[in-house]
Amino acid sequence: MRFSVEARLAKDIFSLDDEIVEVPSYADIIDLIVGLARGGHINLVETFAERIAAHCLADKRITFVRVKLEKLERGPLRGVEVIRPATKAAAREFGRG
Repeated sequence: MRFSVEARLAKDIFSLDDEIVEVPSYADIIDLIVGLARGGHINLVETFAERIAAHCLADKRITFVRVKLEKLERGPLRGVEVIRPATKAAAREFGRG
């Protein structure tokens, strides 16, 4: 399975001092994915993607998330992509509402 997560930050979120604590960490997102995977079987990749998106959006510094999961089994790539804005304003900003 290949995972791709794009998390967009609120405009007022950035690092002044080049410190990771000032912004959401990709390490935290990776840990989240590993935790969900170890939490038991999930029947649908769509459900897995939705859970990743929901957890990312629980961080109020993230305004928009795109989660793409691809099965790397034999044959053509198969998977799902979910795009979730945190708010209606974020949806409009990214052309989704």
